[in-house]
Amino acid sequence: MLVRAAEASIERGERDISLETVLAIIHEIDAADNFDKIFEPDTAPLDLVPEAGGAQSWAARLHQEFFRPLDPFLIDVVLPSRQVGLIYEPHLDLIWTFICRDLMPEHMNAILSLNDAGLAADPRIVAAELRLAVTPTARAYLADAANNPKGQQRVRAQLGNDGGYADFLDCLHVFENEEAYARILGRLPKTLTAFDMSESGPVSDLIGSVIKKRIVDARFLAAALVKRLGNPGHLINLAMRIAGSDDPKVVAQTPAIALVDLILAEIDRCVAICESLAKSHRTTSSLAQRMRAYHEIVRHFSMVIDLEQAPEWSRRISASRRRLSDLLAADIEQAPGLVRRALRDGVERGFNDTSMLEDAERAMTLLDAARGISDSLALNDAITRSRKAAEQVLETLNGKVMDGLRRADSSDRARALRHVDAMIRFAAIIFGDDYALVLRRSRDTIVQKAPARAVI
Repeated sequence: MLVRAAEASIERGERDISLETVLAIIHEIDAADNFDKIFEPDTAPLDLVPEAGGAQSWAARLHQEFFRPLDPFLIDVVLPSRQVGLIYEPHLDLIWTFICRDLMPEHMNAILSLNDAGLAADPRIVAAELRLAVTPTARAYLADAANNPKGQQRVRAQLGNDGGYADFLDCLHVFENEEAYARILGRLPKTLTAFDMSESGPVSDLIGSVIKKRIVDARFLAAALVKRLGNPGHLINLAMRIAGSDDPKVVAQTPAIALVDLILAEIDRCVAICESLAKSHRTTSSLAQRMRAYHEIVRHFSMVIDLEQAPEWSRRISASRRRLSDLLAADIEQAPGLVRRALRDGVERGFNDTSMLEDAERAMTLLDAARGISDSLALNDAITRSRKAAEQVLETLNGKVMDGLRRADSSDRARALRHVDAMIRFAAIIFGDDYALVLRRSRDTIVQKAPARAVI
């Protein structure tokens, strides 16, 4: 009776945001076929203590809290093929500007002026109310624009591009289903394991039930799950459990296909991050780590599913392999030459020039990382050639570099040591730690016999 009375009051035009929120939750519960395990009361109440004031402005805090429900779905790189459920974070500023300037400027001006009026407003509460106001207004605005080609072009221009427009639609979806996603994700561990994905248990059973009953969009749920998995490739195990088959064609005909799409999107994201990290020498270790993450996803996915029966998935992985291989090819092929020049020139020039050591170390680090993931690259010949050439360079020059350290006077000894230590690191990559240990002992012996004022 209470629900019917509330619905009747809204139909008469008596707007009440709090009442509408309660009704929306009730309707979602009903649509979910009374899925009690998901929509239980929270175990801890919401902390409504206003955020302490600081250097961050009211507008910045409101912006942050307004987009808070999107955190599980944000990414920081542009994918070659956009994936529903993954929102490019830099687009949020464009969306905020669109809301403030074009969608509801008067309303936004009033909200942004709250702090100037001296009101101790909690940005979380104001942001939650703002999302409730923005969503229906935006839907109406977009519906009007859809009836006019120029209107559609204008909206896309206001949001930056087609990607910004699509991300805005994803934002609206999350805002409209905010409570449902929060409840489901709140019932899942912050870190998901391979066991959670492959074996029957509360985690896999919960996710499977949500996807099968279509309580939320499986693509968005999969996007949130990816961030909680050490290896997102393990989602394929869950996809097969939900589909009840390991046949790719069967999986593709079920809601579990959303999990596969997110695995492929994560593979693309790894490559995109590698492309970004490759622009700076300071991120070489991060690049090598991301390469290994890419390899782990591809290897597990390829081992579990028969890609010969899934040509489209196979093409996506092959395209990513080519992109990553093309990115690494130059560094791998140049590695022996860079090591030769760095070490030889150090000896011949009295170790005065250490600038090439960074380039050589970067190339050797990537060569080593590429060798470890060679199954996921198309560079087997290049890796083998570069590794053999690097072996010859080190066998030829290690004695000369050690002799250079032995002859170096006190003013040159620090630079000579940098060359020797770099050579030892290169040797560890090519010949292993035991070989490098022998070189380090020789290095220590030379240093101990040097004058007391030597720099060590």
